[in-house]
Amino acid sequence: MVKDVDCISKAILNYFDNNISEHINREAKEFILEKDSLSKYDLMRCNYKIKKLENRNQLDIVNFGFVYLYTLSKILNSNLVFGEDLVTVKKVFFETRDAVLDYLKMSIDEEALRDKLDLALSSLGLSSEAIDKIKALSI
Repeated sequence: MVKDVDCISKAILNYFDNNISEHINREAKEFILEKDSLSKYDLMRCNYKIKKLENRNQLDIVNFGFVYLYTLSKILNSNLVFGEDLVTVKKVFFETRDAVLDYLKMSIDEEALRDKLDLALSSLGLSSEAIDKIKALSI
C-alpha cells in the first residue's frame, strides 16, 4: 500500500494545474495506442472498438483510462514520486494500461475493465479531488 497518499494526489493535481492541454484526450489516446507497442492486428482491433464505442457514445470509460494513464506517465517522467510510491505508481500504470488495451482488443468486457480501473484507483488511494479532475478532463 502507498505510504504517502497525498504525495500522489498532489502530483496529479499539480500536473493538471500546470500542464493541461485542450487536446488531452487526443494526446492520451495517441500515447496509449503507440504503434510501436502494439501489433498491427491489435492496433486494428483497438481502433475498431473505439469507432464502435464512438458510434454508441460510450467512450467515457476508455477516455477516463486514457487520461488516467497519460497522467500517471507524466508524473513518472517528472520524477514527482519516490521510493515505495514510485513502485506502486509504476505497477498501477502497467496494470491499468494492460486492462484498457485488453478491453480495446476485446479480450475483456466493460465490467472487467471497470473492476480493474476501480482496483487501480483504490490501490493508489487518490483523493476524490484528483479522481474528479481526471473524470472532468476525460469527458
